[in-house]
Amino acid sequence: DHVLLADAVGPVPESPPDAPRAALLREGSDALIVGASVMTQRALSAADTLRAEGISVSVLNLATLTPPPIDLVVELAAHHPLVVFAEESRAPGSPATLLIAALAERGVRTPVRLLASAGAPAPFALHLLDEVVPTAERIAGAVRGAQIR
Repeated sequence: DHVLLADAVGPVPESPPDAPRAALLREGSDALIVGASVMTQRALSAADTLRAEGISVSVLNLATLTPPPIDLVVELAAHHPLVVFAEESRAPGSPATLLIAALAERGVRTPVRLLASAGAPAPFALHLLDEVVPTAERIAGAVRGAQIR
């Protein structure tokens, strides 16, 4: 349970043992943003901002990281011109780096951007946390900066 999701409103489905490990929450053709937990919420916000700018973005929510939904990420990445991983963990050894390695191992040539937390201790003050972890604005910026064709 993520502390920044305490105020989130929405349905909470029962989770049977065979619950999906990931869900495509938004479909778009210009980029795929992959996130888990609060990064999914920030990815959806970034997708809304980008849609207003004429950029169509898919958002994949990773419902579980163990085991990671590698096959789905590979399949979706192969059909998008860009993949942005929004990761709350630090980059070395993060779940996103495992998925990026899987893309490379399976020959997916889609350009990838990784937005991960800075290599610094997480601040206690929530208003400083956005200086360390990826924000919706930085996620949108990663998509914009990729020179989408």
